[in-house]
Amino acid sequence: MRKHWLAVLFLLGAACLPASALAIDWTVGAGVAVVPDYQGSEDHKVRPYWLVRARDLYDPNTYLTIRGPNLKSNLLPHKNFRLGFSSQYIRKRGDVDNDQVDAMKNTNNGYLVGLVLGYDFRLENKSIVGFELDSRWDVEDDIGGLFTLRAHYRTRLGGPWGLRTSVESTYASKDFMSEYFDVSAEDAGRSGLDTFSADDGIKDVSLNVGLIYRFNKNWSSAGSLRYTRLLNDAADSPVVDDAGDPNQLGAALVVNYRF
Repeated sequence: MRKHWLAVLFLLGAACLPASALAIDWTVGAGVAVVPDYQGSEDHKVRPYWLVRARDLYDPNTYLTIRGPNLKSNLLPHKNFRLGFSSQYIRKRGDVDNDQVDAMKNTNNGYLVGLVLGYDFRLENKSIVGFELDSRWDVEDDIGGLFTLRAHYRTRLGGPWGLRTSVESTYASKDFMSEYFDVSAEDAGRSGLDTFSADDGIKDVSLNVGLIYRFNKNWSSAGSLRYTRLLNDAADSPVVDDAGDPNQLGAALVVNYRF
């Protein structure tokens, strides 16, 4: 049942669109991402990456975007304030490259749903500096929730180039930390790692840098790099400290078409 929540959210958002908006400003994209094998892993895997975006739903400032495993929207028709729903899919930890972690019990998939509240400062050169709070909670309360404070900057670099950067920090609930960073006595016996019990707290800080190149009014390409530093009990967990790496790197490349 949980696996259908993201689709339900997107359909609910699409249902809010007037018929004329459905044909006005859609962007779709496909590409690949290189991501850590699991949260705290020193190994990486290549996974498919996608973009679906509907802009100008019923106001130029409203939008609905699915980018990889994340969904975010703004349903507030205001040039500065933003308010919408967000969601995130977190893949379970299973069949990973590290033998010790692979011997542990699999974690659950996470289907987190919540709200995002933001405010954008629009500068004279059409650049944007924004701040937002993104809070989301697992729909069945199996893995708890995440609360992310984020600041971003978007600007045109000249010609066809654009730049997007953001910094963020995420607070994780006790249930979330336990799901992904605990090592139970049973898991310790299977893996050889020490037992560990993780508490709630600030899980990480991240820096994202993205470049956009517009070939023409329809086609564009975007590449991004992400660095995340795990903190506190997330970094101290044997899953990370002994079997992985608190420094997490990721990258994505996608080609987009705007209708």
